[in-house]
Amino acid sequence: ISITSGSPTIQVEGDNTITTTGSGAGIYVEENSTVTITGDSRNDELTVRGGNGSPGIGGYIINNSNINCGNIKITNVSVIAYGSTDNISNTSSGIGNACEGATCGTITIENATVHAYGINAGNVIFTPGIGNGYLGDSNPSLPIVNISNDSEVHVHRGGGNADYIGYPANLWDDTSANNDINLGGGSCVSSTVYCYTGDTLDKTVVYDGSGVG
Repeated sequence: ISITSGSPTIQVEGDNTITTTGSGAGIYVEENSTVTITGDSRNDELTVRGGNGSPGIGGYIINNSNINCGNIKITNVSVIAYGSTDNISNTSSGIGNACEGATCGTITIENATVHAYGINAGNVIFTPGIGNGYLGDSNPSLPIVNISNDSEVHVHRGGGNADYIGYPANLWDDTSANNDINLGGGSCVSSTVYCYTGDTLDKTVVYDGSGVG
């Protein structure tokens, strides 16, 4: 699905899957656009997979160029999003930027359950579940991430020192990533973030009504 203008809503009913067969995000959100993904309850579930270095939901990469993305809102639904890698190690997060040099709008998760899977690109490059992918750029721009209203967010980083939410990492330069939940200036209130390396649960962070975890 490509969101190229405006602020459309994707209404999820039952179990659904969107898989990119080639390049691009499963749901691409163009810069200055907003997509809202919602359901009648968290029993409605959407699984989204990106391809060739692009995220499940967000921007995308094409011809080694990273494309900015807009705003993403996930509410009253369950979403499972998988990043991807290509044959030259361009590697994305599950939700967010395709690459470090791209920009992303605000990612809002409220009253939702989200599983977001980053990538381990051959034990060399590691991406967060939500946040920046990896292209090797030196000027990463984090998305603003806001989580609220009893959401449960499961973030599966690829490995290394990659953040769970935030920056990617590689074997040569881990200076940006630091095993963190980096919300890019956003907030997490009255919600729980489950932090994994791959499928191994590392820690659980419960945020109270004031946003303290």
